[in-house]
Amino acid sequence: MAQLFSLGGFTRMKISDDELMEVLREFRQAYPDFRFGQMVCSIAEWARGPVVSAVYDVEDDEFVKTAREHLRKKKERA
Repeated sequence: MAQLFSLGGFTRMKISDDELMEVLREFRQAYPDFRFGQMVCSIAEWARGPVVSAVYDVEDDEFVKTAREHLRKKKERA
């Protein structure tokens, strides 16, 4: 379950490790041919845009939200 915490005067969602690992498992099942690094970099870039720092800058909540949204859209197209 996500929790809120304060970071520098604004509130961020803190995603549990279980939630993060679950979305990675779901993504792996949807895209079995993706390498792990390819999967992580792709989701980070979808969340932050095509910038070199995306994989370093993406927050866990952004990562999970983006991956879940992508998986939802993939299911809708199927």
